[in-house]
Amino acid sequence: MVSSGYGTSAQAASAPVPAPPPSAGRSDGSPDGSVVPEATPGDAALGASLNESLRRFQQCGDPAALHAVMAEYDWVAVACARRLQRRGEPIEDLEQVAREAIIGAAARFDCERGVPFKSFAWATAAGALRHHYRSRWQVRVPRSLQEMHLATVKALAELTGAGGREATVDELAAHLRVDREEVILGLDVRHAYLVESLDHSQSEERTGGAERVLGAVDHAIDSVADRLNIRELLDGLPPDQRTALMMYYFEGRTQSEVGAVLGVSQAQVSRMMRSALVALRASLS
Repeated sequence: MVSSGYGTSAQAASAPVPAPPPSAGRSDGSPDGSVVPEATPGDAALGASLNESLRRFQQCGDPAALHAVMAEYDWVAVACARRLQRRGEPIEDLEQVAREAIIGAAARFDCERGVPFKSFAWATAAGALRHHYRSRWQVRVPRSLQEMHLATVKALAELTGAGGREATVDELAAHLRVDREEVILGLDVRHAYLVESLDHSQSEERTGGAERVLGAVDHAIDSVADRLNIRELLDGLPPDQRTALMMYYFEGRTQSEVGAVLGVSQAQVSRMMRSALVALRASLS
């Protein structure tokens, strides 16, 4: 578990988190739909004491001052992490990334600019989370493909919501003004973001790992060449001899049953099979 200097993610998660202000915030129009919190009437009164805590932290690294800042704005880390959470990402890890970003924002914030720390903290946390996602690809892919993937996913959600059905590749290409091939690459590259272990269970019904889907070792693979050669040699035998061998060795019938099908005696079947085997051995050698 990563420590941020403010505490581990487990400690931070268990600590009381101040509730966010009633305002839900406003959309900043960013591609990921992040939200910049709106100013509230209490921000001005809070600003003076917060700026004093920020100055103490920046000047002498006062841990009590940092604790005061984080106690007031830990909700920003939690809300930002939950808003930008993607499938397969543990929320605790995202909250920790956001908290560490807010600590960095506290160290860099310019109290003299008159900008609310809340907005600066949110923007910094959102940027850290976007960087976290870019660096989390488990199979390295070019940055251009990562960006195409994000744009394609966003466009797919928008067009699907507007049309009431899943958008086609052509519709996505027209919406993004790119070639169909780029859209297909953007959709396919998602498999490089999260890869599964061979030990990962494929479903609730199947308890085995991916090796059950991929298959097991075929121990008869080494005899494939011999079986193909024998098939060619059998095709070269007279029809009666070929039928007798197939029925006896592959269907498990007795020589008497073979003779009944061919209309000959058991002794004739025995001689017929002996001659066929001699011819096969001679051809193989």
